[in-house]
Amino acid sequence: MPSGRVRFVCHAALSAVMMAAASARAGDVFERGASGAGGQVAGALTGGWRLSLEPSIWAPGLGGDLGFGAGDFQVERLRVDDARASALLRVQARRGDLVLDASGFVFSFDDATRTDAVQSAGGLAFAAGDPARVRFDLVSAELTVGARVWGVSLPGPGAGRVVKIGVDAFGGLRAYSLDALVGSPGGGTRSGDGLWVEPIVGARLNVDLLNSAGFFLTLDAGAMPIGDHTSTSFDIVTGIQWRPLRLVGVQFGWRQLLVDLQDGDGAGRFEYDGALAGLFGSVVIRF
Repeated sequence: MPSGRVRFVCHAALSAVMMAAASARAGDVFERGASGAGGQVAGALTGGWRLSLEPSIWAPGLGGDLGFGAGDFQVERLRVDDARASALLRVQARRGDLVLDASGFVFSFDDATRTDAVQSAGGLAFAAGDPARVRFDLVSAELTVGARVWGVSLPGPGAGRVVKIGVDAFGGLRAYSLDALVGSPGGGTRSGDGLWVEPIVGARLNVDLLNSAGFFLTLDAGAMPIGDHTSTSFDIVTGIQWRPLRLVGVQFGWRQLLVDLQDGDGAGRFEYDGALAGLFGSVVIRF
C-alpha cells in the first residue's frame, strides 16, 4: 500500500484538480476582472507576484534496472514497465525576472506479475514464467529559484500578433524517496529504501505564439556523489500550451526523467538505475 506521504500528495493533487474545474467555470468572471479595478485588487493581494498552479496527470512507463547486492533485475523482464497514471503538481511564482518554482510527483504500484526471462539478484532467482511480486513507490519533490536571462518580442503573422521568446535559468534542490520490493512466492523477498537530495541546474525555453498558444522545453540535471549514497538525474520536459481564457490554460507534452539512485555497496547495495517517461496533461490556473 502507498505510504502516508504518497496518499498526502495524491490528495493534494486531487484538490488542485477540483480547484482547476472551479476556476474553469469561473473563467469569464476572472477574465473581466483581470484588468482595471479587478486587476489592481489581484495585484495588491499577491504583492506584485504572478502565481500559477499546474495540477497534472503524467503517465510514465518504468524502465531500467533494480539492483540488490551484486545483481540487478531488469524492469522490462519483470513485466512491470506499462504506463501508469501518476499525480504531478507544480506551483510557480514570478515577479519581474525572478521565478520561484515548486513541484513534485508520485509514482507507485504493487503488482503481481510473471517474469519473462531468467534473472537473479541479492540471492533471489527467477526462471522465465515464474510468478513475482513487484512494489515500487517513488515520491519526488523539487524547489528552484530562477531568473529570465534572455527574452525578445517579435512581430507575428497578422495584425496585433506578437511572438514572445524567453529563456529562464534556474537552480535548486530535488529530493527522491524510493521504497522498492521484489518477491517470489517460494523464495522470499528483497527490498530497499532510501532518501536522496541533490542540487540541480537547468534552463527553460518558452515561446508564446498567437498571444494564446505556444510551446516550451525544460532541461535540467542534478548529482550528489557522496560515498556509497549517490544520485544523478537528467530531466527533459517539452510540450505545447494553449490559453482559451486569460487565466486558465492547458498543457500537453512529454516528460522523461533519467535517474540513478544508489545506497550502500557489496551485499547491502540497493540501486535503481533507469527512467520514467511518458505523456502528461495539465491545467494551468493563473492568479
